[in-house]
Amino acid sequence: MPPGGSTTRRSPTPDKAIGLDPTFAPAYNARGNVYFARLEYDKSIVDYDKAISLDPKFALALVNRGNAYYAKQEYDKAFADYDKAIGLDPRSALAYNGRGFIHAARREYDKAFADSDKAIGLDPTFAPAYNARGNVYFARLEYDKSIVDYDKSISLDPKFALALINRGNAYYVKLEYDRAFADFDRGIGLDPKSARAYNGRGNVYYDKLQYDKSIVDYGKSIGLDPTFAPAYNNRGNAWKAKREFDKAIADYDKAIELDAKFAWSYQNRGDAYSAKQEYEKAIADYEKAIGLDPKFALAYCNRGNAYSGKREHDKAIADFDKTIGLNPKYAPAYNNRGNAWQAKGEFDKAIADFDKAIELDPNYALAYNNRAWFWATCPDEKHRDGKRAVESATRACELSAWMYFGFLDTLAAAHAETGDFGAAIKWQGKALELLPKDDEPNRKDLGARLTLYQTKKPYREKPATGLPLPESAQPSRP
Repeated sequence: MPPGGSTTRRSPTPDKAIGLDPTFAPAYNARGNVYFARLEYDKSIVDYDKAISLDPKFALALVNRGNAYYAKQEYDKAFADYDKAIGLDPRSALAYNGRGFIHAARREYDKAFADSDKAIGLDPTFAPAYNARGNVYFARLEYDKSIVDYDKSISLDPKFALALINRGNAYYVKLEYDRAFADFDRGIGLDPKSARAYNGRGNVYYDKLQYDKSIVDYGKSIGLDPTFAPAYNNRGNAWKAKREFDKAIADYDKAIELDAKFAWSYQNRGDAYSAKQEYEKAIADYEKAIGLDPKFALAYCNRGNAYSGKREHDKAIADFDKTIGLNPKYAPAYNNRGNAWQAKGEFDKAIADFDKAIELDPNYALAYNNRAWFWATCPDEKHRDGKRAVESATRACELSAWMYFGFLDTLAAAHAETGDFGAAIKWQGKALELLPKDDEPNRKDLGARLTLYQTKKPYREKPATGLPLPESAQPSRP
């Protein structure tokens, strides 16, 4: 649906009407609407131009031409048409709604809200205006208010697929996945050609860890709209979650080709390169993301992780400091800075950061794990505490449903520190059982620690070399 709402006033045979009267402006407007519905925007504009030249006060043709310019992302031309239409017809809800979309595209949300509100005041039954105002609330992160407006829009027009998709997005960011899924699914039923509906449903599958299903939906989204960069970005995230990093990078490449200013695609590609230990490439991508968005806290955090991977801990700490400055409540930044302090041998600062990460997020499994690893394996005896290490490692395992080999490895090291080598051998064996078959580097490390425990020896990190697990930012799924 065009931003101004449905303005189609079709003659059954606009060509015939034009043939009978080449000066009849509404016939050109009607044929323009036909072209618009076919997504032939340039042809529609030619006909709207003709209608307006024949009748310069034809406000509806101006709104329609504005819709076509909006669809082509020629926002200045669209704005001029909506503005002129309002001047000709101050009671045109369509024109106010369209102009509001331009303000929203420019991130002028107060002006967008005012125009949507005006459209609703002029026509309280105009469903697209409630949808548009809902979009403004969404952009302001006022998700509950956005849902109220989407609800109203859908009640006025139960077949309004776009409003359903938008409400699905609002439920999604509120983590109400079942409601989001229902809206995306219904949106697909009403509009099977909606790339954004498949993308949205793919996001729900992704967050439910159903990566294969998410990849199918992202693929459908891309098939419907090969120019839709977010679907490539999101499919890249799913490939990355499946550790198919080359496929992920190929999708991020495509997203960047389509939208070179999409900072999240650079950030996410950086994560994929980091996972491949190609840290220079990762750092270059994080820097590009930061250049596009200097307040992109997660990109600083993940660049810090890449510097840690290169053992450039001072640079890493500087990036974690920057992350914390931008988002003081972001627990992973403290966790990761704790890793860097530990690697530098600054143990008091390390434990303080692990504690802070847990204080900010009491369900943060990785921070419990890293704190436990510190207490169990620190080369400085005064900082080791086997009992507290077991408690912290157990909590990490509980939070991860005892399904992550790295946390079980830490629990084994903690028991070894207490002198309970039987428990250490047990948990190290279970860690090896959970380890992916093709993960030879970790299999070698875990096997070496198992041998230590079998000889009743605890594991110790070497001075100033220990590097616990970092936390990468979660990828964005627009």
